[in-house]
Amino acid sequence: MAGEFSDVMQEGARLGLKRCSNAEEAAAKRKKMMVKERLTTEEVEQLLSFVPRPFPLRDGKPRSDDPDINEAEDLIDSIVVLLNSNTQVILRAQARAREELRTKGYVERWVTKSSAADADADEMQASTA
Repeated sequence: MAGEFSDVMQEGARLGLKRCSNAEEAAAKRKKMMVKERLTTEEVEQLLSFVPRPFPLRDGKPRSDDPDINEAEDLIDSIVVLLNSNTQVILRAQARAREELRTKGYVERWVTKSSAADADADEMQASTA
């Protein structure tokens, strides 16, 4: 009997079927939800005051004869590309924040919260008020 159950589970895994989640996993998934939260004035000022400066790319420089130097320069080039892409993310966030400030008068962000964390936050606000 027990062997039949494991055979069924193996066959289901082979077919790509997922095991039913238990009640605890389902409850944990239900507890987490995405909610909109307003940024504080300080957070908005910090975001908008940040001036991203793009890093210059190493264009046109001749390659070295030393393979270690070439490897290090390639690594630096990939880091510069990554940093410049992060600059673009910040610029988009600033543009969105400016637009929300202009249209709504405040800036919102999506955050993941659990219902237990919300209850704790509500209790803390009530105790400090």
